[in-house]
Amino acid sequence: MQGMELSAAAKFPCGHDRAVLSVSWGKCGLIAAAGADNSVRVYGAAGDAAAGWHEVGTVAAAHYDDVNCVAWHPTQHDLLASCSDDGSVKVWSVRARVADAHAEAHGGGRDTP
Repeated sequence: MQGMELSAAAKFPCGHDRAVLSVSWGKCGLIAAAGADNSVRVYGAAGDAAAGWHEVGTVAAAHYDDVNCVAWHPTQHDLLASCSDDGSVKVWSVRARVADAHAEAHGGGRDTP
């Protein structure tokens, strides 16, 4: 579109060893990223804008080949799908990560002994 200006609202290191091939921003407030390093990574926003985004979950060997795409389920906010050059589609449950990321983003989180 003409007349539109795009500027980066946020930028953060993604942790992938190779190219990021897909991202999906879930209604749960998390961003999922698919990588050419066979991994799926999930990021949550920190409590304040200055702290940015941080990784809240990862599956380093999510597939046997490049992960081409990730997409959050449109109504079940704790489900994430990924597909790969290995010919598979996987559906991931991220319930615990969603709860932890929400708590961390709002100054909470679980205490660990």
